[in-house]
This record gives sequence, structure tokens and C-alpha cells, in this order.
Amino acid sequence: MRDAVAGLIVRTEDQPSMDVFITMRKDQVAVQPQPVKWEGLIQGIAEEFSCPFSTVEQILGSERHQLEQGARIKDFIPVLAVKQVRDLLRTSRQTPA
Repeated sequence: MRDAVAGLIVRTEDQPSMDVFITMRKDQVAVQPQPVKWEGLIQGIAEEFSCPFSTVEQILGSERHQLEQGARIKDFIPVLAVKQVRDLLRTSRQTPA
């Protein structure tokens, strides 16, 4: 990319699954999604909800699979799956067993 002016990785604290590499060129901006680091996401959610890693991994895998089945555009599946898992865990924490 010899026309590239600068490159940077944009990260957000709230959504680490949305890290992207942005290359700014003279005439355009290219956004390339970075691979999702599932293990770190799972660990973070497990700690946040005091839930076993394996349980979060199973729920996230199931949610991700469901979203992938009906999705034509798959770019935002990690964000949506993580949100759904957090919502499910938050709801189950508030509901007495």
C-alpha cells in the first residue's frame, strides 16, 4: 500500500470484538475487520457475571450459531452475540431460581 497515508487500530472498551484496522488513503478509507478474540470475550463475560468459562462459551456458541443461520451480512454477529449473552446472563441473575 504505497499510497497509504496512515494506519491505526481503533478499539473501544465496551466492544473489544469491534477492533478494526483503518487505512487512510488519499482518496478513500478502507476498514478491515480484525479477527475476533473469542477467548478474551468469553473470559471477560465470565468474570463480569461470576459464571463458569465453559457456560459462557456454550451460550455464546449457541447464540452465534443462531445468528449466523439467518444472517446475510455477518460482520456484526460477534457484537450481537455478545450483547445477547450479556442480556441472558443479566436476566438470569435477576430472576430467582
